[in-house]
Amino acid sequence: MKNAIIYFFLVLLLAACKTSQKDATQKETSSVENSNSHLAYEVLIKEPGFLRWKEKQPQISAYKVDFLKEKNATYISNFNKRVNNSEYSNKLYPSKINYNKNQDYSKEVHYNLYNYFIYFQEKYKQHL
Repeated sequence: MKNAIIYFFLVLLLAACKTSQKDATQKETSSVENSNSHLAYEVLIKEPGFLRWKEKQPQISAYKVDFLKEKNATYISNFNKRVNNSEYSNKLYPSKINYNKNQDYSKEVHYNLYNYFIYFQEKYKQHL
């Protein structure tokens, strides 16, 4: 009986180790570069679950670039206001986002930003 209990805990420990290794190696990254200009802009999102979530969202063609720009400007402004506000967690709002609403980013960059902010709000129950 004692050996069975030890064996059970050993199997449980091995299963836990395999799960944490799998989680550590499955970091998701979404990356888009702006190819419309000589400057390259990249949206790098390292958020578990984001890519799977994004696959279920409307395609880029469903949006007008002006809509995406307007929404992103609002979301980023609100996000940046929360960075130094002690009422909000610095784990959710670690640093400001450097974004110039007059800059000519590609539609793909705007699309990825927009989708991330929607995901962020849903996942963390935030309202930007």
